Amino acid sequence: PLHPFVTGNVEPGARVITDGWTGYHGIGKLGYTHEPRSQRAARARGEDPGALLPGVHRIASLAQRWLLEAPVRRTPLDWPGQVLGASALTLVTGALVEAGALSWTSPWVYGLGLLGLVLGLLFLGWERRVRRPLLPRRLFANPVFSAANGVGWVLNFGIYGQVFVLSLYFQQHRGFSALATGFALLPFALMTAAGPVVVGRLIARVGPQWPVVVGQGLAAGGTLALAFAGGTTPYSHLVPGLVALGVGMALTMPAMTAAAVQAAPTDLAGVASGFLNTTRQIGGALGVAVLGSLVAHHFMEGWPVALGIVAALFLLGGLAAARYGGAPPTASTPSSEAHRS
Repeated sequence: PLHPFVTGNVEPGARVITDGWTGYHGIGKLGYTHEPRSQRAARARGEDPGALLPGVHRIASLAQRWLLEAPVRRTPLDWPGQVLGASALTLVTGALVEAGALSWTSPWVYGLGLLGLVLGLLFLGWERRVRRPLLPRRLFANPVFSAANGVGWVLNFGIYGQVFVLSLYFQQHRGFSALATGFALLPFALMTAAGPVVVGRLIARVGPQWPVVVGQGLAAGGTLALAFAGGTTPYSHLVPGLVALGVGMALTMPAMTAAAVQAAPTDLAGVASGFLNTTRQIGGALGVAVLGSLVAHHFMEGWPVALGIVAALFLLGGLAAARYGGAPPTASTPSSEAHRS
């Protein structure tokens, strides 16, 4: 939560001076050296300048009181797992990308895809046998964690892929310039930017499950509305779909992240966070590759098929959240289940 405001090396007792924010508690040092005049005047009077703009000060105090510190675990890197997993993903993504340029029946596409699948199976087999796998099995003991990661994959697959083909739609089939395309996507962007401000309070009241369910439903509805757009559809008819898509993402993203982090064992918080980000990035890469290949040759024919697939995935994500998002956490401790990891 502090990342947008604070970066750098943590030093106990360090003062944070920004253009309008001052704080203590050893958060770190920013790349800003400017101190507002009102704070300099307060310092000259012997007052605490942090009292004038106490935002970072309060955030740091709450972080010290409530944030959990996961224990540091020194484990050797699983190089075979890293190589097998990365190679499988690279080959499968390459096959999907080349399918749009060559064809789905190209031997080159089949060869890349088949080799990627073989390496993926080898990766799964290796991870089942290695003593310290990249992904400890007890991480998936709680179905909430698995469901949250599935929703993360679906969200990035649908959003990244859809924004890509929407850009092609506006520029190649509506004649928009790059700048006009950016403005055309503004309703979606505004919702994704403004939504989390409200969603955080909503999650604190009702929990993460139902914001994910509603968000995925809205994203599916917005995607279906856009799927029926043609080459001459008035832009005003596209705005509701763009808004629904943006609100759906704004509801889903923070709630899905909160559910995944809360469901993971404390000592595996770092692994859980890394896996969630990896899952999302894989979804984004595959979404661009799959949707791009579907619209590569006959855009307006592949457009409704591509967006129909995305809408179906959003609905599946909402169903998964409704089914597993409220599951009780699995009781586990590092000492009692270490033999399972």
